[in-house]
Amino acid sequence: DRSPHLAFGLGAHHCLGAALARAELQEALNSFLDAVPAYELASPVSWKPLSMGIWGPDKLEFRILEEPSVRARIPANAAEKTERQRQVLGSVAPDAENHWIQKADVVRQRIVAGLPRLVNAPSFPPITRLLHTSLRFGWAFCSWRLFDRRRSPDAKQHALYNKLRLAAERLGPTYVKLAQLISAAEGVFPQALVDECARCRDQAKPSKWRKIKRIIRKDLGPLDQSFESFDRQPFAAASIAQVHAAVLKDGSEVVVKVQRPAIHKKVVRDLRVLAWIAPRLVGKIPVAALANPPALVQLFAETISEELDFELEVANLFEIRRALMTGDKGRWIAPEPNLDMTTTRVIVMSRVSGTPLTRLDSDQLSEHDARDLFRNMVDGLLEGAALHGIFHGDFHAGNLFILDDGVIGLVDYGMVGRLDNERRVAFLRYVTGLMSGDVHTQVSAVRDLGAFSSDVDIDELIEKLQLDRVDFDPLDLTEEQFISEFQSLLKELLASGARIPKELMLFVKNFAYLASFIQKMDPDMDLLSEFSAISAGFLTKHGFRVSAELGLALTDLEVSESSFRRAAGIKDDIDVLTWRDLSERREVMQKRLTNSDSAVRVGLRGGRA
Repeated sequence: DRSPHLAFGLGAHHCLGAALARAELQEALNSFLDAVPAYELASPVSWKPLSMGIWGPDKLEFRILEEPSVRARIPANAAEKTERQRQVLGSVAPDAENHWIQKADVVRQRIVAGLPRLVNAPSFPPITRLLHTSLRFGWAFCSWRLFDRRRSPDAKQHALYNKLRLAAERLGPTYVKLAQLISAAEGVFPQALVDECARCRDQAKPSKWRKIKRIIRKDLGPLDQSFESFDRQPFAAASIAQVHAAVLKDGSEVVVKVQRPAIHKKVVRDLRVLAWIAPRLVGKIPVAALANPPALVQLFAETISEELDFELEVANLFEIRRALMTGDKGRWIAPEPNLDMTTTRVIVMSRVSGTPLTRLDSDQLSEHDARDLFRNMVDGLLEGAALHGIFHGDFHAGNLFILDDGVIGLVDYGMVGRLDNERRVAFLRYVTGLMSGDVHTQVSAVRDLGAFSSDVDIDELIEKLQLDRVDFDPLDLTEEQFISEFQSLLKELLASGARIPKELMLFVKNFAYLASFIQKMDPDMDLLSEFSAISAGFLTKHGFRVSAELGLALTDLEVSESSFRRAAGIKDDIDVLTWRDLSERREVMQKRLTNSDSAVRVGLRGGRA
């Protein structure tokens, strides 16, 4: 039922036979999996032609592991606890979900249509807020010039980015969200700035209870009519909203997410300031040679405007939950919203109770558990984007929980990555090209996602950017050669009009968070082996669909480490690459750029370009 493309071409009339054969294979596999404590795919599945265009697996090679999986070691009542969480408010009927999704599409289109008036032709912004913003960032820069000028280049750079981050936090929710968006733009901004922005705390002092109560009463009516109890002190307070625990009249334990008072007005005011400033920064930001400030503001305005409508968030939840549940049911759980108690400013929903990722450490997860958790989260991210065209856009420790039975709880659906069918297929091509090592497919796919102009010559671009080099390690270069390579790469990217699409930015942001988490849990994980296992699993599970949508033969879907080796900059004679190794290589590269005056000059020239 999960693989509709059982047969194709001349053998399409053999679907019944293919289905029966698959049923026998599935029964045999289920018996095998029930009999072993834990397993993993040992090698990519090899395929063979069965008859008249029908392909089937020739060999499935598993490695049996001695250590039980997460599910084998769970408490006896863990599954029941998870199921109770699923049923707190009861399931929303599919028709009701469809209605919310359709209604959200209309609202989303209206938001996008209204953005050009705000960001493309901005009027002069509110003078008080403009002055306040200028003073905050101006003082950050001036104090850096005054007090940090005698420090080492590396220390000076980190001091500047730290002061800019603190200024953003003090300016409030709009600038906190902007910093978080920059943290997703790895490769567009300097890595040190990206890392600093990733520290930007989306935490805030709770709003006064009387103001929160006024919003709830206006949107839902008197509290004592709907709630048996309501905790006035929020257990989470972020820049856009805060979350309270409550109990409904029927005894159901819920959480209530309430938008901060007047937050919409404050965000619009700040967007007007940013939209007015952005065109004046074009060509004047040495740290962001690849950044297009007006485009970045427009992207940011679209993202934060959608986050301000909680009815959109509920629709996002329904769509993402459907995508996650299409695959292996039971690996993920999402809150259940109460549609009768949801407005643009308030959501009442079931509580996902689990251990936040921030509280997990390597002592709580075995090496096998950490790997399983990483693969499950990557699979959910990959399948959502490449197969369903939608994925959660804000993976971080506050939004991810691990339940007692290993199920992953996911909350906060305000920020999502959304791809129409054409762009989804382009993303699927990119993923497939990455897994198979096809550079031309990767570059043409990111072009179709909007990273390059539609008329760019792919072969010429690959040659100029030297993307097809193999068995090359940039750390073998001298520092002067390394900087020269960096200059050349930056120049060619600027000349080609490169930009990072929103969806790719959010995807990379999520993957970067998962990478940082698993690096802490299992720093000695072999990345080459993991890349091969994840790629083989994806292509094995979805090979028929991938081949049908992309017009490829199943035999073309072979996993290759070449793309990963090029991205990591390692040679063919390296058999093992751990997170620890990768982190050390990255630090060396950053130090070379930071310590070289040439790197600064590159940024300045890139800014003027």
